Amino acid sequence: EPARVPSYDELLEENRRLKDELKTVHSSTNETAGDDPRFASLIDEAMFPVVVVSLSSGAILYSNTFAQDYFRDDDKELTTTRAKDYWDDVERRKEFVRLIQKDGHVREFKTVLKTAANKRRHVLLSSRIIDYRSEEAIYTIFHDITERVQTQVAYEESENRYRAMYR
Repeated sequence: EPARVPSYDELLEENRRLKDELKTVHSSTNETAGDDPRFASLIDEAMFPVVVVSLSSGAILYSNTFAQDYFRDDDKELTTTRAKDYWDDVERRKEFVRLIQKDGHVREFKTVLKTAANKRRHVLLSSRIIDYRSEEAIYTIFHDITERVQTQVAYEESENRYRAMYR
């Protein structure tokens, strides 16, 4: 049985909780949040995928355990460290990068990503430009909507068949 995927609202709530906890941790120390092992543990063990990608090179700088497991799929090991290799549509990726460079953030950007087993997964990306270890980077969380999209497609096909019967 597939693992339950948290809803987008649950992911946002978890992200808010982590941010609040991070603020507490950050304000109680002189360390930067990225160097704090408590922060690293919070994000590493989050129940939603987190990926940090270099804005200039497109290299994956960080991915938490959930993201690694999501893209590993069918025990196929991840073989690339370039974000663009996980995008199904190059033009959608260009549009995403253009929007994030223009606005500094993107919310619920609908696209298709590929796993290591080359399975297409429909997702909503929410991203923000951050400073990650002195490098401008894109911090992204995403929500898998593959089942929702498949259900919508099946419904539309059924409607089309029904309409065709009564023409």
